[in-house]
Amino acid sequence: MSQEELVKNLETVLGRGAWGFGLLLPLYRSQLTDLLLNRKGVDSVNLPISALALLFYTNLNPTDLVVFDKKNSQLPTEIKDVNITLFDKLNSLFIGQYIPQEANSPAIPVNFDGLVSKTHTFSSELGSAIESINLKFFRCATSQFNAASNPKALGVIAIGGQFHTLDVDMQVRSIVHEMAHQELFLVNLADRLILPGSEANLAYAPLQKKDRPLIGRLHSAHALYRMAQFEKHSKMNLVAPSRDLLTQTLQGLPRESLTEFGKYLIDGVYKSNG
Repeated sequence: MSQEELVKNLETVLGRGAWGFGLLLPLYRSQLTDLLLNRKGVDSVNLPISALALLFYTNLNPTDLVVFDKKNSQLPTEIKDVNITLFDKLNSLFIGQYIPQEANSPAIPVNFDGLVSKTHTFSSELGSAIESINLKFFRCATSQFNAASNPKALGVIAIGGQFHTLDVDMQVRSIVHEMAHQELFLVNLADRLILPGSEANLAYAPLQKKDRPLIGRLHSAHALYRMAQFEKHSKMNLVAPSRDLLTQTLQGLPRESLTEFGKYLIDGVYKSNG
């Protein structure tokens, strides 16, 4: 598939409000498999995508990632005991450094497999993508956030210490939020969204309530768009609905700094699927 065909197909899929994982994940797996074989000599054909991304972007070895073959959604709580290398690497990706005093706090149980099942009810496409990626939840050594994603660990969602305080609908919405970030990571690999030289353009982001670079605000818009879809599906009644925050976010995006595909996301996706 040519670059032009890929972008055109993406526009069709995203333009009807669907998720782009079905189109993007096979290409991402193929690219990672080829790159790993060429650069590291690793035969990665049997590894899930969540393990492939970590293997490519970090200095982890395939033996560090065997835990990803397990069927359950949550990485085992005792991962720090059985594989401190993987535990520290994931912590460094999500919070910059390991915080030992928080890691010893007891983890309050969360039914992650049940939450994943609820994503199928919201969107069968998203549910299938989660299965294809072999999504894993990692209990992060911090309470600074509810959940987080990192492009170097695509297929992993880090769970912070406050996640358990959310009700079930808000927990599922948080997963949808993070999967939206991961979707846009892949979209941005398929085609540029921001014109060269505009990456450092800072402005206020309503979702985070602080100044963020342009790519951060575009990520906010994409996450808000997917959360708005979920809120509509679940008939959630919120004081600050994601659709309102999305409208505010879009008003602050400078169109002159976006590529044609970046502009299409605004006009053909976010504004057209409300």
